[in-house]
Amino acid sequence: MEAAAVGIGKAVLNGVLSGAKAAITEDAALRQAVQRDVVFLTDELAAMRSYLRDADEERNRHKVTRTRVRHVRDLAYDVDDCLREHAVHLEKPSGWRLARTVLERHRIAEEMKGLRARAEDMNHRNLRYHLADEYLPSANSGKPASMSSAAENSRTLGRSRTGVQQQVDLFLESGQVDLVPLICRNDDRELRVIAVWGASGDPRKTSVVRKAYDDLKRKGPERDDVNRDDDAFESCAWIRVAHPFNPSEFLQCIVRQFHMNSLQQEAGKTEQATLGSQNLNNMKTIDEHRLVDEFSKHVSQKRYLIVLNELSTVEDWDSIKLCFPNNKKGSQIIVSTDQGTTELEPCSMIAATDRSNSTDERIVTRTETMEYESHFIRRQNKIQDIIHKLNSNINGREHEVVTICGKDGLGKTSLVKSIYQNEELRTSFERRAYVTIKHPFNLEDILDSLVKQLDDKEEEPDDKEEVSARKEKDKERGGDRTKLRVKRRRLDDLLNKGKYLVVLDDLSSIKEWDSINLPKTNTEGRIIVTTSTENIAKHSSNKKDENIYKLKCLDKRDALDLFKETVFRGIKDWDGKFPDSGLCKEADSILTKCNGFPLAILTIGGILAKQPKTLVEWKKLNEYIAAELKTNPELDPIRTILVKCYDYLPYDLKSCFLYLSIFPEDHTISRRRLVHRWTAEGYSSGEHGKSAKEIADGYFMELIDRKMIKPFVESIDTTKGVDSCKFNNLIHEMSTLKSSEENLVFRLEEGCCMNTQGKIRHLSVSDNWNGDRSEFEDIVHPSSIRSLTVFGKWRPFFISEKMRMLRVLDLEGTSGLNDHHLEHIGNLVHLKYLSLRGCRDICYLPNSLGNMHQLETLDVKHTHIIKLPKTITKLRKLHYLRAGGIGFLGANSYEEAVEDLPKLLQRRLCLLSICSVAYCVACCAPQLMKNVCNGDPNRRDVCTACCCTVFPFVARHLDLSGVLVPSGFNKLTALHTLGTVNIGRGKATLQDISRLTRLRKLGLAGINMGNRKEFFLALSALSNNLESLSVRSVGNPGLVGCLEFDDMYSAPENLKSLKLYGNLVKLPAWIDGLKNLVKLTLKRSMIEHANAMQILGKLPSLKTLRLLENSFQGKELLFVKDEKAFPNLTRLVLILLSNLTSVEFKQGATPNLKMLQCYGLPSKSKVSGLKYLQSLKEFMLDDDAMYDKSFVEDLRKQLAENTNRPILKRYS
Repeated sequence: MEAAAVGIGKAVLNGVLSGAKAAITEDAALRQAVQRDVVFLTDELAAMRSYLRDADEERNRHKVTRTRVRHVRDLAYDVDDCLREHAVHLEKPSGWRLARTVLERHRIAEEMKGLRARAEDMNHRNLRYHLADEYLPSANSGKPASMSSAAENSRTLGRSRTGVQQQVDLFLESGQVDLVPLICRNDDRELRVIAVWGASGDPRKTSVVRKAYDDLKRKGPERDDVNRDDDAFESCAWIRVAHPFNPSEFLQCIVRQFHMNSLQQEAGKTEQATLGSQNLNNMKTIDEHRLVDEFSKHVSQKRYLIVLNELSTVEDWDSIKLCFPNNKKGSQIIVSTDQGTTELEPCSMIAATDRSNSTDERIVTRTETMEYESHFIRRQNKIQDIIHKLNSNINGREHEVVTICGKDGLGKTSLVKSIYQNEELRTSFERRAYVTIKHPFNLEDILDSLVKQLDDKEEEPDDKEEVSARKEKDKERGGDRTKLRVKRRRLDDLLNKGKYLVVLDDLSSIKEWDSINLPKTNTEGRIIVTTSTENIAKHSSNKKDENIYKLKCLDKRDALDLFKETVFRGIKDWDGKFPDSGLCKEADSILTKCNGFPLAILTIGGILAKQPKTLVEWKKLNEYIAAELKTNPELDPIRTILVKCYDYLPYDLKSCFLYLSIFPEDHTISRRRLVHRWTAEGYSSGEHGKSAKEIADGYFMELIDRKMIKPFVESIDTTKGVDSCKFNNLIHEMSTLKSSEENLVFRLEEGCCMNTQGKIRHLSVSDNWNGDRSEFEDIVHPSSIRSLTVFGKWRPFFISEKMRMLRVLDLEGTSGLNDHHLEHIGNLVHLKYLSLRGCRDICYLPNSLGNMHQLETLDVKHTHIIKLPKTITKLRKLHYLRAGGIGFLGANSYEEAVEDLPKLLQRRLCLLSICSVAYCVACCAPQLMKNVCNGDPNRRDVCTACCCTVFPFVARHLDLSGVLVPSGFNKLTALHTLGTVNIGRGKATLQDISRLTRLRKLGLAGINMGNRKEFFLALSALSNNLESLSVRSVGNPGLVGCLEFDDMYSAPENLKSLKLYGNLVKLPAWIDGLKNLVKLTLKRSMIEHANAMQILGKLPSLKTLRLLENSFQGKELLFVKDEKAFPNLTRLVLILLSNLTSVEFKQGATPNLKMLQCYGLPSKSKVSGLKYLQSLKEFMLDDDAMYDKSFVEDLRKQLAENTNRPILKRYS
């Protein structure tokens, strides 16, 4: 028996071993086959992408090309997904996952075989139908030459330039160009930067610059165009910019040449030979501090000419440009650089290549952003007529409805916004509301918006008992109709009290007007309606023809002016700058096709602004549009022009533009959100020393410059100039249509098409879609979805395990999202972007988050998350992490949360007891939480909220403005943005942060006297790259004594932005050493005013100063005349300074201040000295009724006395 058992055992073992051996052999063969397929598909994907880029310019000319492009694009998507699956699942399989790894390997191997077969079948099909090369773009085709060369090159040069005063394009076909006249043409005596750029190694760059430099550095040159003494340069220097950039050597080289200039001017010609050795001896005796003083003396007091040769990176330019102030003496900087590698601030640009063009990528200022809506309308008379109409007969028998009627693209929205922002109307109407009618039409959203805007200054109802009884009766009835009745009654109450102005923009049907049905009883009310249909205009205005304003197309003169402003960036003498006489003729032809539509002129002007100002380029675009209009004369000309402008976008920008159709009509799209999403989708990649994010940010600004999107400023706190964008409705319509044709974006909304053709790549769920799970599953094929964006309310079935290729999950601002909905989020192993920003019911991130090894961006700001999971340390590719709670009971600190409670309840034990009772009740009846939460919380959500947020906050007195991070956080070495981290619970967190040497932006909360040394050590370790620092400490003692550096620690000298939130009393001594600091924000710091102004005024690079709530002691804010005080301050922000009674500017103070923003000033405060601010462009004041009319009138009077004619803007 034993022998038999042994024999059977041996037989079984041999069978298992032989089976295992066969499986191993098969697996090895499978691995080899997979590797071969990976190589094949990788090469095939590269070839497909190259083909798609080349064929893009011909796809609209041939149906066959369009069909083939669609097939290649779909196959490229699938190949890319399969290769990513292979990289993620099979890169480093662990032992315990061996069985799962084998299954994944077999699945991916089968997919690769199928994809390889599809690729080969496609090649055979092309040969069979002779499609391989027949329709590829030719070198002589009209559009591709401009698209692939000049447009592509212009996009890579200067992605975000600021401060451009003048743009000059010279194309050096022969290299015989003289820079001297261009340099000397500087009547305004401003500092100018001239960029000479071309291909690397092009000798023309150096020869052109050297010739001009040699001619101009001599005092009193013998030239007719520079023979005036005031045109001579007193200090000249030629510097080869070494990389990496060394500031000390840079200054030494410049000062040595400056010294040589001075010695040459003082010495005679016979003594020139000994000057070189004398200069070297002098330089040896200069220490570093004297070196800086000598340099500052020359560049501030003398007219200088600087040549920067071989500038190679944006970072070098950012460091160098801060050294040279605008001394108003006509100084010049000439930059010689390789093509497409810099982000300069040029007044003039010289291109040293034939097929290149310059760009004018500026960061739009807030003033330019707000004026964008009204600057081009050129209908000032009509604006004044409408304003007069609205103000006249204010006590008539019935309310007035003024209708602005005109075709799409004529500027109705821009016109009505200009009227709505008018100061005269602000003072005439107590209540105001502006609503854009979105489509599909949603009455509830419109009523909500009207009530919210009109109820901003709510008054107590006259009959409280009647209102209360009405609410109780409405509650008993329930239902959607009741909700609408409640909102309508509230709206009627608001509109029947006092004067009001309501704007309804983009009304598209009579039914919509009748549904809104605003009350007509208040004779002091005024309503403005914009529509593109005349019968709607007559119906809404009660057929009063005198109340209907019909917009017409711009006349020829206004159209030409708008065209020149858009294309030539304000250059008036464009005939002189661009003497090619054929441009005028082509411009007339283009404007004829635009037919006076401002939108068409702006869009096509944005395209031409990016093209070389040559007859050939303009003629190509003109013929391109003319061919389409001739082929399809029945098409709307303005829509045809918009489509052709889209066709003229560079290949990379097209995907970025179509991606915007994810967002609803009239939605404000955050720049931050968009840039990080583009990066996650792979629309940008690092090149020329720039990161993928910087490239994506350049795309954003280029779309603005091309007038495809409108710049917008959403936050008064932004320093970017433009932090958001919006779509024109026609351009949004075109973007949605194009993205649908490409099967790129599908918007799930009310009334959408139920049958989708092809695979959906990007899914957007609108807030007005009310379908169920079965309808969702019938429409959506989850396996191909790469991004999911939800607007409005979350539903659990929106996400499934089948969405394994999801890269972007954007739930920003989504309501109804609870913790249990994120339980399986770790299955999304390809996710690169996750945003839960503004999801107020989220208190916890699951440990499965650590499975998302590809995650690059994690944004959980404005949630109730106060601690990150331990597994977050596995996310080694994470480079952007933003967190920070929304507080508890409206406060970020325990002291703030309980300060209004009775003393007994302020005790920790008492408050914990109350929270425990509330927790028990909520666990027993979680449905009660629906009144607190927007979603459908269960017991687990209640438990999570209490255990992860409420109890830790009460028991440990946590600062909710930051989050706690786990140990081992130092493993996230790819991080470049981190905030806000709570460091108040130990020193280990700061030690981990000090090892994150790539950090450029850092936000910390909870600094105290116990961890201040570790804080200093961390800053010293991060000082090389750190550019932005935010430090918070709530309550008392706050930051007092915590920021005083010892001598053994060094301050982060490269810091550009600093935010200090908390009690400070006295500014740290090291702040005056921050020579590169551009932005400073103080809040609740309670600093001493006089001492602080002296320190801050000496910061040479400070451009933005934000003084927020309780930032300083005293009641007066005084800016005095001092040549060294605030030399470069351009923006001053004063917010909620409750103790302030006076803001005064003495004559000569803050000479470069361009924008002054005030929000929440005390009612009896006074602002004086505005007439002395000679650089002021804009005074922004919040739209608060508490300001006396005399206060506003005084501001207007002071601004009128200012010779710069600044404008007064009101904002809410």
